[in-house]
Amino acid sequence: MRCFVLDSNAIEPIADNPGAYEATRAAIDTGKIKLLITHVNIDELAAIPDLGRRSLLLLLLCDLGTLVQLVPQSSSTPGSTSAASTTTKRSTTPATP
Repeated sequence: MRCFVLDSNAIEPIADNPGAYEATRAAIDTGKIKLLITHVNIDELAAIPDLGRRSLLLLLLCDLGTLVQLVPQSSSTPGSTSAASTTTKRSTTPATP
């Protein structure tokens, strides 16, 4: 299976080209591809002023995509250390020659 992270404008050709939705849906259903989306994609499409277009693109995006959560780089996963959370301790003992 190949995973793809979609940009918001990638959903438009799927909506606009006859057969594109069906081909994409078939590739997902057979396990050939997985489309990943984030809240950013949803936010961008939700800002489209035309209600009909906005609804169509959001429905397609949510139907085809798998929502993933973005993890901020500054946070660390339990049990792991990140550069931002690691502290270096310095020795106060003088070095011996």
